[in-house]
Amino acid sequence: MYIGFSKTDITPEPGLPMAGYVNRKGKSIGAHDSLNARILYMSSNDDDLVLISLDLIRVDDNLREKLEAVIMKNYGIKNVIITATHTHSGPEVSLDLWSTRELNESDKKLIVNYLDELTWKINNAIANAVEKSSKVKDIKVISSNIKNVATNRIDNKGPIDEEAIILIIENEYEKTLLLNYACHPTVLGSDNLLYSGDLAGLTIKYIEESLGVNAMYLNGAAGNISTRFSRSKQDFQEALNLSKSLANQVITGVLSSNATKLKPIINIGSLNVRLTLKEPASNEILDELEKQFIDKLVKAKSEGAPPPILRALESDVYAIKIAKRRNSILRNTRSLNIELKVLTIDKELVMITFPGELFIEYQLELKQLIKPRKLMLLGYANGYIGYVPHPNYIGRMCYEEIVSLLDKIEYYKIKDILSQLVLGNYPSR
Repeated sequence: MYIGFSKTDITPEPGLPMAGYVNRKGKSIGAHDSLNARILYMSSNDDDLVLISLDLIRVDDNLREKLEAVIMKNYGIKNVIITATHTHSGPEVSLDLWSTRELNESDKKLIVNYLDELTWKINNAIANAVEKSSKVKDIKVISSNIKNVATNRIDNKGPIDEEAIILIIENEYEKTLLLNYACHPTVLGSDNLLYSGDLAGLTIKYIEESLGVNAMYLNGAAGNISTRFSRSKQDFQEALNLSKSLANQVITGVLSSNATKLKPIINIGSLNVRLTLKEPASNEILDELEKQFIDKLVKAKSEGAPPPILRALESDVYAIKIAKRRNSILRNTRSLNIELKVLTIDKELVMITFPGELFIEYQLELKQLIKPRKLMLLGYANGYIGYVPHPNYIGRMCYEEIVSLLDKIEYYKIKDILSQLVLGNYPSR
């Protein structure tokens, strides 16, 4: 088994619309910290894989297909995993359905130019990773317990996954650390107009500096997980504080003696799945819901509700605007296709990709299912279909459920498919 790592700065020039917050006013005015693309090239027997982590909001089908085509053309590599850390302080990278806000033609041109530049940079970084690749000397997986960072943003007492899975691969020249931890990395709020990797990007930079390793952040099933109830403010100092807390707890795990040594053997598979979209609510129903949500928000403000509660209620109001816009775009679309990839290392570590924002319950159930083996569930990977609530949330009128595109029956289908995949079965769908 051979690996090579590379990193490249993908921070755009100021002036692009930013992604993540519907209520954000203004475009980017600069950068607080750099956004990066981190690339890990892996080769074992006849299997080559490129794993890419981007400090961006999402990897929609347009970006995925653009990068996959270049990688196939220039390197002949068909196994590609492209993930986003899901920072809400990066540039917009989607043009239509998944753009945070409706875009004018001038903004779309800026985004297209940025995507071309991004593709060129990643292509060059892959060449560097391939050229630097050397034989693996050691590979191990570590479980680290993380406290006081992630919270269930729908229900503060709801489930979270306090386990971070850490994969460390050492070749002849360097060590590369992969961190899989589920959390919306959204410490910074909508008033921020500076590019930043936020919690994920700052955590990785701190780990790199502290341990002298390469590092990548691979987000998990973070659909209902964020820092909403753990952060005290939404500024850069708080982002630094929480990122150092997360990084130090990861480092403690790395320096502990609970690592499991793995054989450098990889296997890669994939599964295509067709999902049915839900019947869109009428504008009349959405108008009535919007009125109810606004009334709740006004009442909460008058009663002095704390910021996390206000943020949740504001999200419900924004959900209606998002739902109306997506309904108009998807008027004649009734289904969509997704691809899931499965990567196993020595059969003891299973990685599964998912192109969207799964709720944390899926991840917790899958980890329980395959114990004592380890699971790295990679969300925001190889496409984007938005939120996928867990069946437990059916009937709850929350932001994530309102804006989800999927028919509720598909939550059960996804749960079944993921369970089969972690067990090594590939159902025909």
